[in-house]
Amino acid sequence: MKTIQNLFDTVTINGEERTLTVGDLLKECVNVIPKDGLNVEDIAARLKIVNVINQAKANNETSLIFEDADFKTAASCVKQMRWAIVHKFIIDFCNLFTE
Repeated sequence: MKTIQNLFDTVTINGEERTLTVGDLLKECVNVIPKDGLNVEDIAARLKIVNVINQAKANNETSLIFEDADFKTAASCVKQMRWAIVHKFIIDFCNLFTE
């Protein structure tokens, strides 16, 4: 099990301030499809991550708790992500998912 604090920060995107959580950024990473696409197992693994995020949000929890395999999938998605903004929160977020 791996527990990640669902931290948040305010980020300016296209002149608009938005408060983003670790869960929000992780959902963005999970939803980026690699060039060669996803197989059914990849989709199921990514849906497990989305479910952890959604459950934490629904229960107003401040942490995201992942099984080891799910954390590994999340870390892989984060590592592959390409960002469209420059912000320290992105670096802090990525550091949470280093293995």
